[in-house]
Amino acid sequence: MTLKRQKKIGAFAGYKSAGLYTFDPDARNYFEEKAGQFWKTLIKNQFYTIPELQRFGCRKKAFLNCSKTFEEINDKLYNKFFTEEFRILVGDKEKDLQVVVNLISGKFQINLTCGPIHKNEANNFFNFKSDHFEDTGIFLDIDVYIANGIQNSMIPSLVKEAMVITWTKIDSISKSVGL
Repeated sequence: MTLKRQKKIGAFAGYKSAGLYTFDPDARNYFEEKAGQFWKTLIKNQFYTIPELQRFGCRKKAFLNCSKTFEEINDKLYNKFFTEEFRILVGDKEKDLQVVVNLISGKFQINLTCGPIHKNEANNFFNFKSDHFEDTGIFLDIDVYIANGIQNSMIPSLVKEAMVITWTKIDSISKSVGL
């Protein structure tokens, strides 16, 4: 069996969920624009009523590639996220690092996962191929969501707000680490 190449964009709507996904978008606002179009189409449908929304979320996986070695990236992240006292406390030499942080930003909750990636390891985290995945870098998985008080009319503005938060996190981590 051969796997088909994943499409750049897709959407789904079911009994309990609806969503839009994009792979390797050409511009930062690509997802935002397409999600707005998808939602407008979905709420105009004549076939079924959209139930009360229980959760809204935007999740982005990003790979920030660079020319540094894995060890240099791991060390830089470790020094940014932890103190030398913590390093002594856990002891030994760390082999790899993954930081998981749950945040509150205004009305949103954020689950952020961050860690260094070895050369050719990024392919394990994404559903598309890229020449950049041959490099080392930093993997980010950012889920921005709300779990109550959501109305259908709020979705386009929530997407915009969530994407601003997401890109701000990506840019600040990239700048802080020096990529």
